[in-house]
Amino acid sequence: MKSPRNLVLITSTLWLAKNLLSYSSPILGLFSEFKLDIIDERDIPLNLKDRIRNKKELVESSVYLREPILLRFYSKKIWDILPNEKIAIPALLGEIFQEEGREFSARYEGVIRAVASGKNTLTEITNFLYSNRLIEKEDSSQIKPYLTNLIKMGLITRIKEYKVKRFRYFVSSPLIDMYYYLDEKYNFSKQDLSRKYFEEKIPKHVEMFIRNLLAKIFGKGVAMYQKADREVDINLFSSVLGLHSDISKSDTIYYKVVRYLIQSGCEVSSKEIKEALEIPDKTWKRCCP
Repeated sequence: MKSPRNLVLITSTLWLAKNLLSYSSPILGLFSEFKLDIIDERDIPLNLKDRIRNKKELVESSVYLREPILLRFYSKKIWDILPNEKIAIPALLGEIFQEEGREFSARYEGVIRAVASGKNTLTEITNFLYSNRLIEKEDSSQIKPYLTNLIKMGLITRIKEYKVKRFRYFVSSPLIDMYYYLDEKYNFSKQDLSRKYFEEKIPKHVEMFIRNLLAKIFGKGVAMYQKADREVDINLFSSVLGLHSDISKSDTIYYKVVRYLIQSGCEVSSKEIKEALEIPDKTWKRCCP
């Protein structure tokens, strides 16, 4: 019997994948690991551009439609979709944890709530959990294992601060982030909210989308640069793209970046972006080469 030329093993559980590739596995060395995440930032706008003509709507839709569960709602806005997913989101998280042989405990949910509500540092997350009586002591060592597991499960992303030995934490899924942000701030799980409440979070999600998109196109790592007197929205390793603007406006540099990337099929150089967006040389000296 001939061996198959191409054999793909698929599992939705992280622990099983690790067991298949562990030192005691009989198939160790025969397969390579590939984690299939939510839809890539480079793919989603290219596949939606023929369906959504308005570029501002295309960018904002691309942010949330990276979630396969929402693709069937591509013609609707996030504020029309999320009210119908109130029950589904906590249930989906519970299922993810069950598949990993873990319990979606109050501490895990507390960490996600803290991060979604803007508590992005280890100290801030610890203070949030302690103030909500989810940990016994105001000690960051009590939440590090929870953060580590959430990162491994792909629910939390951590980004290093620029030239500082510290990380900032973000909810990986914009859908989950939006749900817990609204629930923590406005008790969304118990009531419906109007469009204006959703729009509080959309600019930050768009910013993160553009940052990750540019990082993947240029093959750079992502870093955070945030000080009391200054914040750089997009900061890539070995380079800084200081793209400052109010991204609630349709003609901002963020949407211009995405429009140009879509028109060129995301295959561009940084110099081409500079010329297309007419970014001044003085500003470009701080941009990626």
